[in-house]
Amino acid sequence: MLLARYVANLPVEWPWLTGSIRFVLHALGIRSYDNPDDMFDLAGVVIFFACLIVVGLTVWLVNIGARHYRKQRQA
Repeated sequence: MLLARYVANLPVEWPWLTGSIRFVLHALGIRSYDNPDDMFDLAGVVIFFACLIVVGLTVWLVNIGARHYRKQRQA
């Protein structure tokens, strides 16, 4: 929930993010997504996957901690 609120309050335009996406698209030879409306959508997809990675890593670390805690209690 906190991550969703944080992302919702972020500014819409990030020049470094759209510049990075544009660089990767040009490096891969993809020219069809070079308009600003597509950059906004692609930035949203990148932010979504970044949030997905953060949540996945958090759940993974909590699982490791829970396993460690259970092993300590059983011993």
